Amino acid sequence: MPKIKKSYFFIALFATLALFGINASAISEAQQKTIIKNCKRIRETIKGVQRADTSSRTNYLPSVYDEMLSSFIIPMNSRLLKNDQSNKLLIENQENFVKTYSEFKADFVTYSRSMEELLSINCETNPSEFYAQLEIMRTDRDYVNLDVQKMSRLIEKQKTYVTSLKENL
Repeated sequence: MPKIKKSYFFIALFATLALFGINASAISEAQQKTIIKNCKRIRETIKGVQRADTSSRTNYLPSVYDEMLSSFIIPMNSRLLKNDQSNKLLIENQENFVKTYSEFKADFVTYSRSMEELLSINCETNPSEFYAQLEIMRTDRDYVNLDVQKMSRLIEKQKTYVTSLKENL
């Protein structure tokens, strides 16, 4: 099996385990053996995800979100306020965006820590503990993804509010 296909196999393995709601204390002996047997490859895959996520978190997302706030959302609201044309919806959207961005940063730190914890567990000697931490890490990653989705919706709302404001001028 080529290296890429093996990676997909392990991702599919964990997705299947999650799909059926298998918790760490209930993973079967066969599943434990599979984790033990493939431990090194699983860890390599997780390290690859960690590198990709860290790169996105440190290089791409902050610049996009900071740019949105500092070059668009805040100046627009400040200018409207200065001209006595403040828009409640735009101000609320800005507040929600700032709050969600803060939550994103905190959730990403939590997710990064849970991934580090996962990588510190020896999956060859502690497959159940490893899987339990994998589930925690997945949950933490879901929170990060929800934050990103919420910020995307807030950006779309901002666009809609600005378009509406422009049409009413």
